[in-house]
Parts: sequence; structure tokens; C-alpha cells
Amino acid sequence: MNTSRIVIAAGTALLLAGCATEARYRRQLDGWIGAPAEALVQRWGYPNGQVTAPDGHIEYIYTRRSTFMSPPTSTTNAGIKGMDYLPSTATTRSGSYVLTSCTTYFELSPDRHIIGTRFEGKGCVAR
Repeated sequence: MNTSRIVIAAGTALLLAGCATEARYRRQLDGWIGAPAEALVQRWGYPNGQVTAPDGHIEYIYTRRSTFMSPPTSTTNAGIKGMDYLPSTATTRSGSYVLTSCTTYFELSPDRHIIGTRFEGKGCVAR
């Protein structure tokens, strides 16, 4: 993938996300601290997985993936002034699919309340 397509895809992702940011996602997750695990499952659904940490705490794992199509790009090759054998041309390339993902971990206390959160991935944003 050439650099211009990457820049356009990244710009499109930002436009589609609007004012969605990672900081807002962090604040949203922080709001779950102290909540019972049952409330999380009611709101987010059953986790995609869970692991037991070395300290014995359970972590619920939620993974979200989304795909969108970036817009087509156009490249214009201009002729050099005074050289009529290099005419201007325009080439249109189709857009490409962009995959984003977000994996979120909720750490539970022995009494099944959320005591910590963390996340990874470029798709971890909220409005």
C-alpha cells in the first residue's frame, strides 16, 4: 500500500470517527470501576473470553472489530511545461478496506466487581 493511500485511509478513519477519541474511551471505561460484573454483561453482552490473572482475579475480554471502505483516490500526473509529449493524465484507484479492532479487559475482584480496565487497539475510541 503506498503512502498516499495510507494517509487517505487514516484521514478517512478520523473523519468517520468524528470527535471519537481514545481519551473518551478511557473515561467511559473508568466509569465502570466499582460496578458489578453482572451490570457489565447486561450492557456489553457476554465477554468473548476470560482469563485468570496470576493474582487470581478474573479478567473479562471483549473484542470488537470493524471494517470500512476508504474513499477512492485520484492521482494526477501533470505534463511538464513546454513538453507536449507528456500529456496530463488522471488515474482513479478504488478505495481499500480498513480494519480496526479494540480489545478491552475488565479485571474483577473476588466479589465480582470491576476493579480495573485496560484496552489495546486503534479502534478503542468513544464519542
